[in-house]
Amino acid sequence: MTDNNPIDQSILSIIIPCKNEEAYIGKLLDSIEKQNFDLSNVQIFIADANSSDNTIEVIQSYQKKGKLNIEIIEGGYPARARNNGAKRSNAKYLLFLDADIQLKEDDFIETVVNEAEESKMDSVGTLVQSINPNWKDKVIWNSLTGTMYLYPLIKPFSTGMCIFMRRDKFNELGGFDETIMLGEDVELTKKISRRKFCVVRRHVLTSNRRFEKMGYVKTMGLYVKTMFSKNFRHQDNAFYFDDVKK
Repeated sequence: MTDNNPIDQSILSIIIPCKNEEAYIGKLLDSIEKQNFDLSNVQIFIADANSSDNTIEVIQSYQKKGKLNIEIIEGGYPARARNNGAKRSNAKYLLFLDADIQLKEDDFIETVVNEAEESKMDSVGTLVQSINPNWKDKVIWNSLTGTMYLYPLIKPFSTGMCIFMRRDKFNELGGFDETIMLGEDVELTKKISRRKFCVVRRHVLTSNRRFEKMGYVKTMGLYVKTMFSKNFRHQDNAFYFDDVKK
């Protein structure tokens, strides 16, 4: 692909789980609009879980602008929301994004798609930074960056903030396990062959709202258990989705 050339909807679909994200969803859509080529043909499925704030109104304002091809669909917990979007797609690749992230580089999507095409990858991982980092955020996300590069030597790993995958491989693996409330991203991406997974030096920027709400030690402990304990992933972790919106 070259700059400003459109990506056909047969190549890519973007899927965004969403609930009460009025403060963040517009910033994510802005970062998608700023990508260095035409995404107007790419289907963007925003799976909303009955937002009670102004999230829908914000999304509708972007629909009216007409730069992005946005469809609001039924959501739920992240696994179900992502699966609902994937079922609507006929594209070769699926890009799952959390609603409170932003794409840092203007060639983010182009780089990820090109890497998958050229290297024939089933999944491509990206890196994570904080939107407004303090020193603790920098330590955490720099550590995750190291993990992202080392972990594929054992098993691939991508966070739900950003998961890029071939749709046929996604369907072959059965999609996200809807019985898992927290860690469905880990459960799925660990099934990818390490020979079919790579990491590119492109970044998503995430909010640190959960660290602020739950505390850094508790939140990191939760993430470690989610990454390494299958038993924990299969527990009832609905508490994680209590309102932490800022």
